[in-house]
Amino acid sequence: MNSVLTPESFFTSDVLKSYFLNYLVLKDIAVLEIALSNWELRASIMAQSDTKTVQTEQSKNLSKFRLYDFLRWEREIELIDSPTNLINWLSTRNIVIERLKCVSLDCKGIATLTNARYNLKSAKFHNCRSKSQKDRTRDENMELNLFSILNSSPDLEHIDVSYSYISGDFLVEVAKVCTKLKSITLYSNLTVTDDHLFQITASCPSITEIDISKTSITGNGLAGIAKSCGGLRKLSCMYYANEGNDAGLTDIFKSCRQLEHFETSANVFDDTLLSLSQNCPSIRYIHLDNCSNLSPSGLEGVLSTCKNIEHLILVGFIRCLDTTFEKLVLQSAKLGVCHLHVCSSYLSDIGLVNIANCCENLQVLELDGCEFVSEGGVVAIASMAKRLHTIGYCDLYNVSVESFVKLQHSFPNIRVYKMPCCDPTA
Repeated sequence: MNSVLTPESFFTSDVLKSYFLNYLVLKDIAVLEIALSNWELRASIMAQSDTKTVQTEQSKNLSKFRLYDFLRWEREIELIDSPTNLINWLSTRNIVIERLKCVSLDCKGIATLTNARYNLKSAKFHNCRSKSQKDRTRDENMELNLFSILNSSPDLEHIDVSYSYISGDFLVEVAKVCTKLKSITLYSNLTVTDDHLFQITASCPSITEIDISKTSITGNGLAGIAKSCGGLRKLSCMYYANEGNDAGLTDIFKSCRQLEHFETSANVFDDTLLSLSQNCPSIRYIHLDNCSNLSPSGLEGVLSTCKNIEHLILVGFIRCLDTTFEKLVLQSAKLGVCHLHVCSSYLSDIGLVNIANCCENLQVLELDGCEFVSEGGVVAIASMAKRLHTIGYCDLYNVSVESFVKLQHSFPNIRVYKMPCCDPTA
């Protein structure tokens, strides 16, 4: 069997069932991951018979299944169109599903899932909504079906409702049942309010990761996280509704001293980063996007104090980049940054040289839209940063493609590649 199955093997439903029946016993597939999609139409589908792989045209009702990691018997099954037949097949064989991923399912698709057995550790509901939810109203029938699934999963640790019209009231009820939650992703879910977040975090104090990016959560909601989730390690709050008040972030930093990962596009001030540097010595990942109120002192303070920072992303209107790294060099500061991404017009060749001088561990450098960076600056950091092995670039108007080809030849140990460009205003 191992000679046939590969991580990218594709099967029709009949072939898949044949493999299950002929090669596996129920205890081997107790862990099953299902990804369901009823919206994405693909040009073709791979179907396999014995050891021969053939290309067939996909029809609207054709299902696609992909097996992977067969050594641990974990499965991901992607369905295009109704999952009814497969779910019924699973339920008759008493298979318990521990990880579930649903993409763009409507109420009918969610209802189908209730026929299977669950003891979920991870549940992802991406872009799930009723067809009648164009006005983002609550679909109680869909939520009742979802709750019947999650209610049987008291050990649930991860839930993701990105882009879904799943209400904050529903998530509050789920949190009362699934009190062992460790991670919750609310990305672009506009139904969750500060009060909902207060109740969710109060029920689930073990949460260590939370993403409120592009939500209506304000600093008051962050204060709720700070009050209940002292063990928080990862906070993502990109383009959330902070309303120019970063007091909630300060509460997080003072209460959640184990924080390791922080990303924001809020209008943070120097005092906020000072609080981060004073209270979160374990911080390793910082992403600052369009933080225009920062001064050289604010950015320099957190970089010089937090010695464990390995991954640093600076995007948009951060006007102090050259000055910040110059001050760090004057202080003889040595940063632990291994991966640096800069998408800003406020970095020049001088800044690159200073980065090379204070970031001795720099391994990956990504430059996007740095209009004052020239070929000379890129060559300088490639020469000076002894551990540098990757340079990514995009929209460097003063550095031609030919210059990067030349750079690759001059420094064969450094991988040079063109990366997708970010949009600081997104």
